[in-house]
Amino acid sequence: MRLLHTSDWHLGRSLHSVSLHTAQEQAVDFILELAVAESVDCIVVAGDVFDRAIPPIEALRLLNRVVDALAAAGVTVIITAGNHDSGDRLATYSGVLRPGVHLVGSLASIGTPVTIEDEFGPVLVYPLPYLEPDVARFALADDGAPLDRSHEAVMLAAVDLIRRDLASRTSPAPRAIAVGHAFVANVGRSDEWTDTGLTTSESERDLTVGGVQVVPASVFEGAGLEYVALGHL
Repeated sequence: MRLLHTSDWHLGRSLHSVSLHTAQEQAVDFILELAVAESVDCIVVAGDVFDRAIPPIEALRLLNRVVDALAAAGVTVIITAGNHDSGDRLATYSGVLRPGVHLVGSLASIGTPVTIEDEFGPVLVYPLPYLEPDVARFALADDGAPLDRSHEAVMLAAVDLIRRDLASRTSPAPRAIAVGHAFVANVGRSDEWTDTGLTTSESERDLTVGGVQVVPASVFEGAGLEYVALGHL
């Protein structure tokens, strides 16, 4: 299985009031050419395909063009919503897309994989759209009580849904991949943090309001995943 893992295209971004469309078009065309030349089975965009919730029309046209070309080449496309995207807007297109193209933005889809086949059997790809704690802590609550207001708590709940789905399947366990958009770091649990020195790049605009941002990498341990394709690093 050949997976091309990308993220954070931020189509529609401008820098100092100058559009980056021409540069982004060249970058996206490079990704397209690479996927075709390397006979990629699946390309993943792990969040922030757009730079804002309502992207400019040229950004929409660029994404449509490259996705159509990838699908025509037989490459499965999986795009998840990031914190700059509108997950609900992306999800509205899910019912009208051609086979092999998946735009995932709804929290209701968590735990439901996209299945890709190769000569060794199925690969289950579990898309995880961006988990805004103020929304996901209610949507992912198991017993009715809201989860803690942190990115770690909602990611733990999302990974648990993946774990449950994998546990329900017959053995041998299929290969499984998760696609997420979160600030994941190789640190201990949030209640153990003191002075970690964790910082974000100056190019990243903080769109969060409250909540502990960092998700420990350990939340993915023991979930039965072969690989975790992340964005928003």
